[in-house]
Amino acid sequence: MGRVSLPDVSLWDPNDPLLYKLKLTLLGDIPDVVHSYFGMRSLSERPVAEAGAPAALCLNGRQIYIRGALYQSFFPDGIYTAGDVSVIQNDILFAKSAGFDLLRVHIKIDDPLLFYYADTLGILRRHGKLSAYIFTELHDVEWERNGFLNYDRTPKSFGYDPTIINHGDVLPIDAPPIRLCQPGENVILEVMSSHFCRRKRTDVTLHWRLSGIDSIGWVHNDLTSGSAPIPFTHHRVELAQRLDFHLPNETHHCHRIILAQEPVSRLQKRPEPL
Repeated sequence: MGRVSLPDVSLWDPNDPLLYKLKLTLLGDIPDVVHSYFGMRSLSERPVAEAGAPAALCLNGRQIYIRGALYQSFFPDGIYTAGDVSVIQNDILFAKSAGFDLLRVHIKIDDPLLFYYADTLGILRRHGKLSAYIFTELHDVEWERNGFLNYDRTPKSFGYDPTIINHGDVLPIDAPPIRLCQPGENVILEVMSSHFCRRKRTDVTLHWRLSGIDSIGWVHNDLTSGSAPIPFTHHRVELAQRLDFHLPNETHHCHRIILAQEPVSRLQKRPEPL
């Protein structure tokens, strides 16, 4: 048994999948050499303050929020085997571009190349027992049509960018997307903050504006507007602001814009939207 000292360890992370190259040599009349690699990372859990809430998962000592997709890894040309290695690579690259940092592999023992590219390209894997269906799959298969990609890996047309489901920072609003209101009515909206991206954001300001088009087609860009600082607590969903909009006394088709921004830094030309 041998030991290797690593005084300054660089840890593996999906955003920075650093790996160490390894060369093993068996000495003898005809030396035998094996080339491999390894990475260093830690997975742990951390209790949370809320009663009844599950413990937080930590990667390399830092709390993370996992976004995973079911990966059945079937292929139209080879079923259990990809017709080309680039298909496996592209599956992982697409998963990362869609905001996933984990693929949940099940049903079959997968190609070792999947493990290799998951390590080198940077995505977490989960291999478990057979399980029931879930909604989010990376791609379709013969009997299911609920993936981000078609079975032949061509993109689907959703009418919107499906990667929005994986955004780490969002402002959920407790209100229907379309609502019929009476002229002059007061409408109260509860805007929540959900902050689960890796980078902690501070000094966040919430901005809102109500615009509309009246019954003869005139555009009113600023019926009401405002801003206020919000806590934007990391790894938590909470009430950010309760907004009270007074609608125009005449009939309008109104549109609301609500966004949160960080302050301008020296490296930014404009505030960064969340």
